[in-house]
Amino acid sequence: RATVAAINACMEERQIAGRQGFWTPEVKSAIAASRVKSEIEYVMAPDTIDPRQLIAEMDRLLPEDRVVFLDGGHSMFFVQTGFPSPVITTGDFACVGMGLFQGLGAAVGRPDSHVVVFAGDGALMMSLEELDTAARYKIPITIVIMNDNSYSAEVRFLEARGYPTDI
Repeated sequence: RATVAAINACMEERQIAGRQGFWTPEVKSAIAASRVKSEIEYVMAPDTIDPRQLIAEMDRLLPEDRVVFLDGGHSMFFVQTGFPSPVITTGDFACVGMGLFQGLGAAVGRPDSHVVVFAGDGALMMSLEELDTAARYKIPITIVIMNDNSYSAEVRFLEARGYPTDI
């Protein structure tokens, strides 16, 4: 209690108490302005959508009050560099397949916010059973699957080193 009281006193002294947090409109604007605008052509298979376009459309369609979770894998790079909202990622330790269950936990713990999980098809394959949990307990959540029919992070790793990717 003494520690909390000391922290509160320090915050009042520095006039920090009552602030709305770090994500002020100015900070959000500065972050959005600093994002790299990619002009790289993305090679797509027929009947697919450019992942950058998907991210832009999801940003437009989703409510502003959202909690965004990002699973590991190749798809995470498109979301991290293109999505203006802060995202919670499982990629710190190259974890793939953890985003869905973390998103479900957030949806249960934050019923006032719209929870969104972005995952690649490989990440979903590693956590598919969590869809049963979401359905059984009627957990409201938006799940966006970025399907490129491969474990793309591994494919890119192998290609960069000259290893075959067609086995």
